[in-house]
Amino acid sequence: MPKLNSQEIEKNKNLENTEISLPRNAHSVFQFDIEENIADLKRDMENRNGADFKIAKTSPHNYEIIDPDFEYSSGGTASLHLEKNSMTVETALSGFKYSIAENPKGGSSVTFEGPANALLNQNLLPKMSYVPKTLKAKFIDGETGKDLTDYLDIHSYGLLRAEKNKKVNDWGEKGNNQDKYGYNVNAKFNNEIDFLPLSDRIQEKANTDVKETIDIALHKVRDMLDKKSAAALDNIAAQETPKKQTAANVKNTSKDLER
Repeated sequence: MPKLNSQEIEKNKNLENTEISLPRNAHSVFQFDIEENIADLKRDMENRNGADFKIAKTSPHNYEIIDPDFEYSSGGTASLHLEKNSMTVETALSGFKYSIAENPKGGSSVTFEGPANALLNQNLLPKMSYVPKTLKAKFIDGETGKDLTDYLDIHSYGLLRAEKNKKVNDWGEKGNNQDKYGYNVNAKFNNEIDFLPLSDRIQEKANTDVKETIDIALHKVRDMLDKKSAAALDNIAAQETPKKQTAANVKNTSKDLER
């Protein structure tokens, strides 16, 4: 199957009797940018070590991250490989993998191998601040890892994902029953993932941001008005001062004449 790109998917979706075909077991790979560099991520994990999780060094560049609530469970750990300018985190139970590499211009690029509903949805991760409008995704063969598509914008990826999920999976199911919880993922990605439920938290934050923006603007206007009012008073005072001085001079002259 030739690799598809975003333009071809949009074109094919608008043509009648045209099918876009992917195997039901096609896997997803996502890529996006974050504000933090590797030193920032490392510092965050060190600061949270002992509180949110435990970190145990297993070799010079390898660590085990342990969730204290699931310390004796195979699902309660993740492996961390750390280099100067890169980091890899892989969860033990699901095998979801994050590969993080620093960008030359600042921040880092993250590649995630796993389903959309799992994006940044694990406990044993450093805190990452998503850079808006950088999320993209592609499909790979679940067995060989070979690319089935180019990296697509997230909307085009969603169209192709919807077609794929119409097929019956190995458990005799269609669709994805985890999508209903997707608002947790959208909360981290500014509601940019249009095939998952939207997050109310993002809307609340947007409303708060708008209110703060309005408050700041009003404060600036008040400052400007205060400054203009002060300037106007200064001008009036400057205009009145010569008048007062003239009146005083006239009064003094009158007194001199009386003498």
